[in-house]
Amino acid sequence: MTKPAQADSRAGFVVSEGFGRPSGAADLLQKGRGGAFVLELNRDGPGAPGGDELRLGEVLDAVVAALDVDVGVGKLDGLERHLVLEDDHEGDGLERGEYGGAVGLGVDRTVVALAEHLDGGVAVDGHDETAAEAEAETQQQLNCYADVCEQDLAIPVVKGRKTDKEKFAGAEATYTIEAMMKDGKALQSGTSHYFGDKFSKAYDVTFTGRDNQLHHPFQTSWGVSTRLVGAIIMTHGDDDGLILPPAVAPIQVVVVPIAAHKPGVSEKAAELAEKISKYARVKLDDSDNAPGWKFSQWEMKGVPLRLEIGPKDLEKNQCVLVRRDTREKIFVSLDELETAIPAQLEALRKDLYERALANREKRTWAATTMEEVKELAKANTGYIKTMWCGDLACEMKMKEEVGLSSRCMPFEQEHLSDVCPCCGKPAKTMVYWGIAY
Repeated sequence: MTKPAQADSRAGFVVSEGFGRPSGAADLLQKGRGGAFVLELNRDGPGAPGGDELRLGEVLDAVVAALDVDVGVGKLDGLERHLVLEDDHEGDGLERGEYGGAVGLGVDRTVVALAEHLDGGVAVDGHDETAAEAEAETQQQLNCYADVCEQDLAIPVVKGRKTDKEKFAGAEATYTIEAMMKDGKALQSGTSHYFGDKFSKAYDVTFTGRDNQLHHPFQTSWGVSTRLVGAIIMTHGDDDGLILPPAVAPIQVVVVPIAAHKPGVSEKAAELAEKISKYARVKLDDSDNAPGWKFSQWEMKGVPLRLEIGPKDLEKNQCVLVRRDTREKIFVSLDELETAIPAQLEALRKDLYERALANREKRTWAATTMEEVKELAKANTGYIKTMWCGDLACEMKMKEEVGLSSRCMPFEQEHLSDVCPCCGKPAKTMVYWGIAY
């Protein structure tokens, strides 16, 4: 059993004994700045475990216990993911792994999503000679992430700048892409930070410039994480399971023979799978399970297209394509599959994007007074756009009185009114407000 977290003698630490391990090594969990967590496993402690792996469920249990958060979900025993911590025998006897971000569990009927990046955060640092180059790189990387979300993941995003309250600690500016999930909640889906040269000066990082003199570089940092996996689930999934955008689907087409025992059916299914493999990721399901069982399994796994082929189809030189999102059945000549399959995959991607965009648009409202904001927030979940004076006090008021956080100051600005709805002072910018995972 995992013991309750206790305060450690070192400030900022909480101690949880054993993570449910019988051997009971002392594990330390620190909540760092910006919601980051540092997990330290004391390998020199009494009864320290000999393995190098901690199950994700065990880590989440420790996080929940340490932060005294009730998420209503127990240990995630069904997840077969592991956190592998690098061993450090030459250091201070501690293994350490830093995982930025927050733990969030979202349950939408039968769709369960883990919106986190405990073990999947990818942050890249950039170093530039001039401030202008660094600023350009920051914007370039944000646009790259936005393109991936919209073109490959079929998730529309709002690009903008974080307020000073919400930006990364120490950054001059933080830029973000904000996505909306099916339930109307926001998910910060990628960020790009401009640090200026304060950190390079603090740590005396220098380079030789074009003038052959030493300079401190201007630094940037940008990244996305495995929370995008949660974004895909919560944006596109339904009660029957996943709906994966074709660009990231491990299997884009599954071939299911119908009445496989009839002459020629299995052979034709295998032949089609071989041909399709030249232009799409394909799986032939020639298992002994019934067709209905196969349909349900592959729908749950989110495979974009299902190809059915049976005796009657062989007679007509055709097959049936079934889209995962609409369940629409399309009869296609076997001679036209090479063009029909890519066309259907692209049509599915576009429709996923358009549905997600329509959901965001119908859940986005404009308001000019606090009374309007409160009424909208009470009746709906989504984005509320207002003008803002730029004062922290008004940003905090929106959080305290309405429960909304600033998502971003979008690059595409609108003039909704002349004054801030919180204080009545002249407005400087428009802000998206919402509830976020």
